[in-house]
Amino acid sequence: MHHSENESSMGPGQSVSTQAGTTAAAIAIILVVTLVLVGGVVFCTMSITSKPNVNTSTTAHTYSTSATSNSSSATTSNASNASNSTTQTTTAEDVADKLPYKGMRASLIDSTWLGEHEGTDTLVVTEKTRYFEVGTYQVYYWYSKNGKNDVVFTAYAKDGKVGRVVKGLSGTDYWPTYGGLPDLYASGTKRQSTTSSSNAGARPDPSDYEDVEEFVADLKDWQRKTGDTSSSYDDPYDEWELSR
Repeated sequence: MHHSENESSMGPGQSVSTQAGTTAAAIAIILVVTLVLVGGVVFCTMSITSKPNVNTSTTAHTYSTSATSNSSSATTSNASNASNSTTQTTTAEDVADKLPYKGMRASLIDSTWLGEHEGTDTLVVTEKTRYFEVGTYQVYYWYSKNGKNDVVFTAYAKDGKVGRVVKGLSGTDYWPTYGGLPDLYASGTKRQSTTSSSNAGARPDPSDYEDVEEFVADLKDWQRKTGDTSSSYDDPYDEWELSR
């Protein structure tokens, strides 16, 4: 048969050639797969290797922030030192024409216009109040020189500094001008109001009040009616406190 003759006519060489082609194709496929796998490994390796750069950048940023914080702390510290330096350089001559004031060194307490203090006491504060922090205060008094020994000025010192000052009997002629120096030889009589009102009555007396807020309210009402706002106290709370 013609068909059988064609099949039997294929020689051994043709069979070997077909097998070699098949083998070459398989090798080519293996090479492609290998290259793909190797490329993936290299890519992954490069990606992993690049991650420490991110951490390095973060570390550098953190260090920079820390350095900035340290710089700010140093600036604050320098400002604090400058403030302390200013306080330390205040001399007796600087306060000779002044009254004791808040923030002044306690070592200068006898160098002010009032001269040496004439009385002393100790105040122990166990609970913070409107005017005092918790702690122990050294209290200094200066009296009038008219024989009455009225307390005209008081200073409270704690931890080496004056923390509070109070003008005593501010509504009297011991204090002829608000904010000025006292007249320690005055009579101690109350100053007369420059204006008056028939329904204003007498100026509220802090010693008549148990509640400081009630005293402050009545005093403000009286001042509004009479127009007399003169006082040498820092505020009405001081006046009430000193009357206790």
